[in-house]
Amino acid sequence: MRIASLLPSATELVCAVGAMHELVGISHECDFPLDLGDLPALTSTRLGPPLSSARIHAEVQGLVREVLSIYSVEEQALRAARPDLIITQDLCDVCAVSRTDVDKALCALDMGDVTVLNLSPMRLHEVLDDLDRVGAALNRQEAATLARRALEDRLDSLREKTAGLPKRNVLTLEWIDPLMVGGTWMPELIECAGGAALIARVGEHAPIIEASILTDLDPAPDVVVVKPCGFPLTKTLE
Repeated sequence: MRIASLLPSATELVCAVGAMHELVGISHECDFPLDLGDLPALTSTRLGPPLSSARIHAEVQGLVREVLSIYSVEEQALRAARPDLIITQDLCDVCAVSRTDVDKALCALDMGDVTVLNLSPMRLHEVLDDLDRVGAALNRQEAATLARRALEDRLDSLREKTAGLPKRNVLTLEWIDPLMVGGTWMPELIECAGGAALIARVGEHAPIIEASILTDLDPAPDVVVVKPCGFPLTKTLE
């Protein structure tokens, strides 16, 4: 099967079920596993070079006001890749190319026979369910079952190791300026690791908060995890 993955998490799921060699294209942000090789990028961004998080946020808001997509599908590269299956998402238009843009590109290229698998997990179990869905789409159900079981075993082991420890209050930040708190399944991961998530609610998108809220948090965080979406470690530190 010829697979096009248009978001990093989908690329990892494809590789997790042993189908890396079937990838014919990836997104411009896919960088893991490290041995992906020279696969063509099938998406691009309208954002300029990465500046401060405030400048990036302003650019994104400007594109949204102009009713423009932040990302685009590289149509000629997609045509050349000739995928049988495209994996995309509609969870967050700021994070990756949208399902709508994929459908428009396929229509423009007269590639209506391509199968599209859409991912949109909001809870941790839905992330694992997507592993099953990818495995089914690639006729690799057994590999997907084994990969899911391995992940579930790791989560169970983590819960067991932290069960007897005092819970620590954890704040995760998905963006720095403005401040966005990690939502969706992030509170569940924190709980697995023996913590209690502050502010964010399970299954909800990342809320934007004022910096002043942080000074009045009760309980105050014992741990703050700063993990801006799309930033490598060097950019985060900068």
